[in-house]
Amino acid sequence: EKIKDVIDRKILETGDVILFHDIYFETADAIEKLVPEFIDHGYQLVTVSEMLECMGIDVSTLKYYYGPTYYE
Repeated sequence: EKIKDVIDRKILETGDVILFHDIYFETADAIEKLVPEFIDHGYQLVTVSEMLECMGIDVSTLKYYYGPTYYE
């Protein structure tokens, strides 16, 4: 419940990424509750690669990237 409470206090914007670590038991419980809520609120869940592609960034040309800003 603590993970969900932290996420619920944030205002998510286009391009925001939420990273969940699967080494914590509580992660699966939080995701089971959060994903349906995100979808109900109109959020679209995508991979980072899909998000960058929608932003017009070709990930195949990147050496590494940080958010929508990338470095060569």
